[in-house]
Amino acid sequence: MKMFFDDQDYKLLAIVRDILNRDVASGDDRYLLAPHLSPHGIRELVGSRGLRIAYSVAHLISSLETEGVAGRISALRSLRDEVLAMPKGTLRMNSARVLIQIMKKLVRSVGDEARSLQLAHDFHEAATGKPRVIREFLDRNFLIEMPEEWNHIAFDHRVHDANSKGRKSPTHLIMDAWIKGIRSLTVVYYNHVGVVESRELYKAARIMGISVKVGIEYQIRWQNRTAGLIWTLDGFDNGRDFERFIQSNEVVKFFSEGLEVSRWLQKQVLRCVQNFNVSQRKIIEEDFGVTCPEISEPEFLAFVGTGQPSFLHLGRYILEMLMPALEERVAELKSKYEKAEGNAKSDIAQLVESINSFEVETILERFICSDVACSIDGRFVGCEEADPPVLMTLTPEKFVERIRTIASQKRITLVPDGLTIADIICILYKCGGMVRYVEEFNLKRISLGTAKIAENVHGLRQALNERNLLELKNIISRAILDLEQMGSVADPEILECLRNVLSHMGTFSAMYGGTRLQARIGSGSSGIISRIRGMGLVVADTLPPTAANKVFKRLEEGECPIPVKADVRLEIVLTPKSSESKLYNRSMRFIRNVPFLKKFGYDKKEEWHLTRFSSCSKKVTNIALLGGLSEAGNKFGVADLIPRRSSKSFRFMNSSIKNGLKILCGFIPAFLTFALTKDWWLLRFFGAFIWFGITGWRNVTQAVLGGGGFIRSPLSRWNDHVSWSRISDSLLFTGFSVPLLDYFVKTLLLDQGFGVNTQTDPILLYAVMGLANGLYIFSHNMFRGLPRSAAIWNLLRSIISVPIAIMLSDGIGVMMGMAGIVSVELVLQKWAAVISKLASDMVAGIIEGIADRSDNIRMRLWDYSRTVKSVFDCYTQLEMMFPERNGRDMLYEPEEFIAEMHQTGSDLEKIFIINALDLMRFWMFQPRARTALRMRLKKMTNEEKSIFLASQNVLLAEKEVSRLLVDGLVGKNFGKPLAFYLSHGKSYLETMQKEVSTA
Repeated sequence: MKMFFDDQDYKLLAIVRDILNRDVASGDDRYLLAPHLSPHGIRELVGSRGLRIAYSVAHLISSLETEGVAGRISALRSLRDEVLAMPKGTLRMNSARVLIQIMKKLVRSVGDEARSLQLAHDFHEAATGKPRVIREFLDRNFLIEMPEEWNHIAFDHRVHDANSKGRKSPTHLIMDAWIKGIRSLTVVYYNHVGVVESRELYKAARIMGISVKVGIEYQIRWQNRTAGLIWTLDGFDNGRDFERFIQSNEVVKFFSEGLEVSRWLQKQVLRCVQNFNVSQRKIIEEDFGVTCPEISEPEFLAFVGTGQPSFLHLGRYILEMLMPALEERVAELKSKYEKAEGNAKSDIAQLVESINSFEVETILERFICSDVACSIDGRFVGCEEADPPVLMTLTPEKFVERIRTIASQKRITLVPDGLTIADIICILYKCGGMVRYVEEFNLKRISLGTAKIAENVHGLRQALNERNLLELKNIISRAILDLEQMGSVADPEILECLRNVLSHMGTFSAMYGGTRLQARIGSGSSGIISRIRGMGLVVADTLPPTAANKVFKRLEEGECPIPVKADVRLEIVLTPKSSESKLYNRSMRFIRNVPFLKKFGYDKKEEWHLTRFSSCSKKVTNIALLGGLSEAGNKFGVADLIPRRSSKSFRFMNSSIKNGLKILCGFIPAFLTFALTKDWWLLRFFGAFIWFGITGWRNVTQAVLGGGGFIRSPLSRWNDHVSWSRISDSLLFTGFSVPLLDYFVKTLLLDQGFGVNTQTDPILLYAVMGLANGLYIFSHNMFRGLPRSAAIWNLLRSIISVPIAIMLSDGIGVMMGMAGIVSVELVLQKWAAVISKLASDMVAGIIEGIADRSDNIRMRLWDYSRTVKSVFDCYTQLEMMFPERNGRDMLYEPEEFIAEMHQTGSDLEKIFIINALDLMRFWMFQPRARTALRMRLKKMTNEEKSIFLASQNVLLAEKEVSRLLVDGLVGKNFGKPLAFYLSHGKSYLETMQKEVSTA
């Protein structure tokens, strides 16, 4: 046995390497992304969940081409199902986020043996779902704990994907947004958007439960500059409605004009490519002493891929093109640095630092924006270029008028980049109230130091929304005064417009009388510029208490640069539980009339809502940032790299050894307490073993009870549900309870201090010991990060155990008296702590077993709801395909049904077979599957039960089912699934007939 890392860590690393060394879209692995296979179903027999998660993440990260859209969507769906099905415990959603984040790092770190093994070990640790472990991993990966109800407010009103100027595909973007905890996202494109891009975005967002909107930004002529206006296409229930809208004649025509703008901008970018090849690359060669090749336009456009070529793409391409040469140059300089002296050494250090700081931003500032009018984030801002497209020549008022003639979606956002407050006032006024949003804060502008007028914009917004004409007059007057002080430099048209607005303030204010001028806050994240923060913002008030306290502490230290507060409200919906039983309903109504029990028997749902953004100081804001800053520079340095922290620490120790050490650490104080304080040989030498045996028995009991007890499937062994890591943790903490209960509480405090023992007052003795045990359990439960409710129940269990301990003590005393043992009370006094422990663990085994049972039932209901829904969806399709025939009758003749499906060219029979195999796997193996299915069947109508039973009959077609498995439904390792099906298929169908008939 190895001292560090587990065999499963090495296996997972080997799996990831194997995946990355082959084509992730290869046909042999297609089953890993099959959309209808359940993570807890037949697929469990052929591959580990780590394999499936690794494959999904690798597919998402490595696949950016348009042809891979279907594969990416399948990978995302499979990934979500796998990670939500894998972790146990109370932090299921947060565990899933951690698992994906660790797997992303593992996929990217292959090649670094030590780091990869650490991440593989972390992955298996996170899969346990222990709250304390999950919270540590959240902090380590700079993630904030989100509520498990997933009802928080986390948003980003501007991000970019690979189809505009971002780095990530829409699916990859949505995956990362979900990892961060974002629930609402606006993805901004430029000038137009295509059906393929939007389809992938909407499908991915629907899978992950993220509300997504598409925004299209246009650069409109404003005086001698450009103004950015974003048309947000909102109000669509699904991606299909969105596609219909953008394929309408008016929108297609408008987008064709936007396409002309993109082509024109591409020419400007390619012009910079030519300038770079002629002159700029020579400067780089002189500065850094490297050979800078010319940029090939076809290769650059291939690099951009499905995106819209931009100056940002060009900067990134230049950096990646030069990186091998820069790495070689730094290696050469390092060797010279060791031999250099004096000024030569400092010159080399300065040159290496220059190479290290040669980033995308540097390239934009020095070599691209010097040739064309663009901003540091790669946005084109010039308007004096020859022959611009018609759309770029529109004024803001003409642009919004065009939008109004196209559709009712008039959600226009003004981007204040490069504008003054005077410009903003004039644009809002000229657009007649059609601009409903202002991108007030953008983390991109803040990070790049260009967010200069945000406070003025907020003041203007507030004055308009509150109809404060006095403040509005002051704002306009100050803008006029600033322009007048500029003299001849001022723009006379702007000045005239401001005076006109001042004369018609009432009209201007009335434009926003019915609908407020709202703020938009986004990150502008593209994943390319290191000085820009990653995507995502969250309202701290909507987080769990522990996470909220951490976030507010950081906010008080001024971490967030946004001086805005989100006003939120909490909506609580109570739905009364009901039943078919009249007695149950009457009982619930009676109980709710009792004082303090008015909310008893309700399903409670909480949802946070954002009402508005209000101004505040930076230190009292409640908006926290989810994205961090990338490490600056190219990781070049003259000095040797700092050695990575050794992987040989307790954290990465082999799990078996670690569990053994935990047990030993708990056993030592328990053994010493009995050995040093007892004079009877049985307790002195075997007391610790008895104590640990009680704890182990309790853990096994609750695991077996939670997994199905004596009515579990015969194919499921009792130890399949036992967590040895959980037992080792229990033994560690129970060991320290021996000196606490037996010595300090029972002997020193009660017996020697107050004279309380089994002879004087056994009730008080067991009551105090039970209370002390309960407080100890409560404290270490909170230390381990368990839910407060679980800790409180463990406190109450000790109180409940007091009468049981008294009965056990009396019963044992009676038996000893009947056996003729003298000094019964003295013997009971010696065993009092053990008796109290036994009583407490008897109660705990039942309570925690019931809790495990509830967790297992909840997971099985999740499994069944997904698969049963697929069954009914397939049956609906069958009825639509054959409207004149009875679908149930067809399913009762499975071989004929399959033959007809082959004739129609449909794959419907495969989905029926997959669902039936998964349902059989649930029933035969998964803990509490039988209980969950019976609960599900009771909620079905007779017709639904009949359909459900008929759908299982496809398992009778042994030839077709076997052929499907052999042909690669679950890959090449089909032996176990095939043997499982052939051995249990018929008996399972007979059992289902009985279950449905009795439900």
